[in-house]
Amino acid sequence: MGSVRRRNGKWHAQVRRKGWQSFTKTFQTKKDATSWCIEIEKQLTLSSQTTTPSSKTLSEVCDLYRQIKSIQKSGYREERYRLQQIAASPVGRMDIRYITDKQVEDYFKNLEQNLNTGTVRKMYFLFKSVLQFSNADLGIATPLNPLSNIKVPKDSTPRTKRLNKDEREFLVLALQLLRNKDLANLIEFAVESGMRRSEILRIHSQDIDVRTHLLHIPKAKNGHSRTIPLTKRASEILNEQHSKHPIILFPLTANAVNLGWQRFRKKIEMSELRFHDLRHEAISTFFEKGLSIPEVQLISGHRDVRQLFRYTHINPESVRNKYFL
Repeated sequence: MGSVRRRNGKWHAQVRRKGWQSFTKTFQTKKDATSWCIEIEKQLTLSSQTTTPSSKTLSEVCDLYRQIKSIQKSGYREERYRLQQIAASPVGRMDIRYITDKQVEDYFKNLEQNLNTGTVRKMYFLFKSVLQFSNADLGIATPLNPLSNIKVPKDSTPRTKRLNKDEREFLVLALQLLRNKDLANLIEFAVESGMRRSEILRIHSQDIDVRTHLLHIPKAKNGHSRTIPLTKRASEILNEQHSKHPIILFPLTANAVNLGWQRFRKKIEMSELRFHDLRHEAISTFFEKGLSIPEVQLISGHRDVRQLFRYTHINPESVRNKYFL
């Protein structure tokens, strides 16, 4: 039953029901407190009709979500890591029925202090999906939406990092001195092709048409395939890799590439440069070479032009040189 009491100039609302923890909240007016009690009791009634007798912790629900939902996604590895982060947090130990908006709010405040906006945004939508999965697929619901006090983080501002001519030449020279030639070729190939790291690591010898200099990508991040033309240098890199590794051309793990990239950029004192910036660099270069939007889309795999433009940062000097004659 719900109760509303006047306490210290405010209205203290509380709802108790057998089998649940007590729910409490403070309001400025009695009307708001009473309405809240009615809503909580309504949600508890609905939850009691759908909730299984043995509930689960958020951590357990995350594991089930991984096994049933995440495993079907192309970004499974990345999402699995985020689910592990949620499960290992203090809120992950809570019975999912009893998670409060305050606990979730504290969890996201902590994320905002340690992660960039884009990552926090992904964590928000994943958390939301886990709650929806618990309700719809497992029949275990929370009385109220624990995300009610969380504002969806705004999409991060697109990075505009570009390599100037000297930086690009220095990068290529530094790669020639790198002892791990597989990693060096992978990094340079990323600049030449505009492909994602995950796509490069999956390149198979049967995907390459040596005669036409075309590379087939069976499945990209968006779930679609595409065939892209290669630059002369990109073709040379693949030929070199094929001579050493006749099946999988870049036999490296994603973790090995990540660690190698971190050491390399630190060594050449370009710590602000991210691996994904190489894709931005390539796409921007394609436009500067005069390729049309459809042509660049063919190479990059972007199905939405707005997303393509987020990756495009044309050098003003290259534009000036086209008409300042």
